[in-house]
Amino acid sequence: MRDGTARPDASMTIPRMLLPLLLLAACTRVAPVQVDAAVDESLARSLLNELAEQQRATIERSRAEGADVLWASDPADVLRRAAAGELAPLTEAMIGRRPPTLVDPQHRWAAVAAIGRVIVYDPDRLPDDGSPTRVLDLARPELARQLVLAEPTRGAALWHAAALSARLGDADALRFFRGLRDGGARLVADEDTVGAALIAGDQALALIDSDRAYAAQTARPRLVITIPDQGDDGSGVFVLPSVVALTARGARNPRAVELAAALLAQPQAFRIALAGNAFVVAADGTSPPSLLNVDQMKLMPVDYADIVDRLSKVRTALVGVDLAAAP
Repeated sequence: MRDGTARPDASMTIPRMLLPLLLLAACTRVAPVQVDAAVDESLARSLLNELAEQQRATIERSRAEGADVLWASDPADVLRRAAAGELAPLTEAMIGRRPPTLVDPQHRWAAVAAIGRVIVYDPDRLPDDGSPTRVLDLARPELARQLVLAEPTRGAALWHAAALSARLGDADALRFFRGLRDGGARLVADEDTVGAALIAGDQALALIDSDRAYAAQTARPRLVITIPDQGDDGSGVFVLPSVVALTARGARNPRAVELAAALLAQPQAFRIALAGNAFVVAADGTSPPSLLNVDQMKLMPVDYADIVDRLSKVRTALVGVDLAAAP
């Protein structure tokens, strides 16, 4: 005889012994990986989507404050967060044999690519034996009047100015930039405008970011690109790294750690460099013949943490000596 009380269908009940396992699975489910990708959007979108599929992970774009992984073409914010103690150290395996200059001393960030400050000239207007091989040579009057460069108050040009300030001292660095101005160098608003001036043949000589240099050379093949200061007495080329870092929060998410390792791995190093016309910064120092590796050049020895602290001061000083682009 039935008592009229509804009973659960046996097929819908969960055996008591399984409840703890289900609760444990729910508690240990890996959270989505939050990534702040302050890099070229087309590269970030395609690469992150591909890595998400490979790792069977959910990767979401986020602002830096809530991110697990930081990937930035301008390292200023990453360096400031490292100084504030907000980043976790990367493993030795992630870092590999990258040049020490391009890895944080405490392993809180590592470079995945780099843009260099290079010299470009038109050999039809400036003979090879008269072309500069050092950045400081550009202040010579016979070269300065043929030179075009972006105003050094933003981007990689500002980083380069701050690096020169650290190496030469504030007074000598300002003297160099005054020499460019007084010698008749043409100051323009940005790196794209420098490249346009080279392509149009308006100027015979430029100090420019390497990615724009390669683009200009593609459009005007006779242009010659010089990696400066490579001699025994040279200071080495200044490079601005694109970096990857793991936040303290991200270090607690296995998927975030896996993503940081993937971005720093060899295949991504080649792909990132190729997509951005950048120098390769690879874990084992190798690269395809078509790509230029930082291990093949002499780098300016710099302390990027020191440079980021100099940026504001150097910008103010350069504005004070009227190093701004003409309208």
